[in-house]
Amino acid sequence: MDLVAEHSQRPVAAQRLLKASLTLEHANRRLQRHATFIVVVGHRSASSASHVKHRLMEYLLIPAFDAEVFSHPEGSFLIFFSRTEDRTIALSESRLPLRGLELKLIPWTRRAQASFAKLCFHVRLCIEGIPQHAWNSNTVALILNDGYLLDKVDDSSFSEKEAACFCVWV
Repeated sequence: MDLVAEHSQRPVAAQRLLKASLTLEHANRRLQRHATFIVVVGHRSASSASHVKHRLMEYLLIPAFDAEVFSHPEGSFLIFFSRTEDRTIALSESRLPLRGLELKLIPWTRRAQASFAKLCFHVRLCIEGIPQHAWNSNTVALILNDGYLLDKVDDSSFSEKEAACFCVWV
């Protein structure tokens, strides 16, 4: 079975779901407790993150150093409150009229404001400990399982150290 794919035979898209790391899970929990999205309602866009922050802090009576506001795509903003109590107060006011701006606050979730993006990578993978007689595409299939597309077996070595490695492009 030859797994090396010609360019014309490659799929337009492939999907691979990776298990989240502990660091990513920690960041998700922190954002769920401390962050909200702010969407400017209507056609009037906010001039900047600092403008939205100034108006929001003024309305909620929160010191400016207790929150950070970041611009987000499509005219929305992410606000990170240092205190969860301030986030709770802000979310209790689902819409805030702020001197010509109307802001809608929604809780942060990892799916809120998410978008699809293609992440195409071409990686040279060097595998140590494979006997030279097993340097073929079937071995790659046994090691990597699903979720990859083998481009080619790389039989050139770039250094003396790599001479003992089985290298492939995926």
